[in-house]
Amino acid sequence: VLTASDKDVVTLASNVSVTGLGIDPSGSGGGLKGAAGVNSPTINDVIVNDTGTLGANPGLELAGTAGTTNISDLGVTTDGAAGVKVTGATGTTNFSDLSVTTHGAAGVEFTGTTGTTNISNLSVTTDQGTGVKLTNAGTVVFASSGTVSIVTTQAAGLDVTGTDLTNSEFDSITVTGSGNGGVSLTDVTGPTGLRDLALTTTGGTAPAFSMSNAGSVTVPAAGTATLSATGGPAVSVTGSSGASLAFDNVSASGGAKGINIAGLGTGTFSATGGSLTGATGIAFDLDGGSGTVDYAGSIGNGTGASVEITGRTGGVVTLSGGITDGADAAGGISLTGNTGATITLSGTVELSTGSSSAFVATGGGTVNV
Repeated sequence: VLTASDKDVVTLASNVSVTGLGIDPSGSGGGLKGAAGVNSPTINDVIVNDTGTLGANPGLELAGTAGTTNISDLGVTTDGAAGVKVTGATGTTNFSDLSVTTHGAAGVEFTGTTGTTNISNLSVTTDQGTGVKLTNAGTVVFASSGTVSIVTTQAAGLDVTGTDLTNSEFDSITVTGSGNGGVSLTDVTGPTGLRDLALTTTGGTAPAFSMSNAGSVTVPAAGTATLSATGGPAVSVTGSSGASLAFDNVSASGGAKGINIAGLGTGTFSATGGSLTGATGIAFDLDGGSGTVDYAGSIGNGTGASVEITGRTGGVVTLSGGITDGADAAGGISLTGNTGATITLSGTVELSTGSSSAFVATGGGTVNV
């Protein structure tokens, strides 16, 4: 095992190969680092295990590397420092068989990279640190031929902004007790698959599942996808036409909204069960689109409205769970401007909203209650 105090244990150089090492960083240093000007290093069969006096820098850091970087059979365990951190890298970076465990910091973090990063067989486990965080990271492909698994406690599992995820597949993402959301995709391009999701948020206003301008994302019905949010929405999807989202149970308690969908276009959304309760805004808020939307969960009373559906240009919307709303200023159910759409409320509807409107349906479309 190689160790070093207050400096990186291994400093990478161009075209070098680092193979078969055990590494234990300490103090202000990290495990392996490649800085600007380093081209095409290779890392294989290396274990970074931060024990004793903890290292302050990542297990693996690539900062401005170029060329073709190949990393395989790398295991990283850190406490208080990121597992793998890549910033400003160019060219092509290939990861295969990468296992990362961290406490108090991100597992895998890419920022400001260009070119393409290919990742196959990834396992990330974090406690109090985001599992995978990509910010303006060029093109990152999580290969469908391998297995990609993310497990986090008290932190988000996947947070992606300004990155091309074309043809990426995530096999499973499990988030427990997060205060800053579960999965977030913002300004993401390329078809992306999210198979098995188990996302639980227990505080904060960030959604358990969030998409904004995220394009063609698929949560397949063949997988298992459950969402549970406290204090924020279970689902917030905006400006993401063409997505296909098939969830199992989707539940939210408190917060401004339970499910918020706007700009889904021809995309589809479904949830086979769950409950939305205690919303201070609108429990189920659907704006625009023409794709099929089904929610089979119950919608309970809160200080806000229970259901608002507006601007649908076609398609079928079905709310098959019970809907209950009591007296508050926000009213109960509002269906407006849905020309060409069919909206069916097939569950029990109990509205007693006092002086506020309990049920409003105007502006076209077909409504079945």
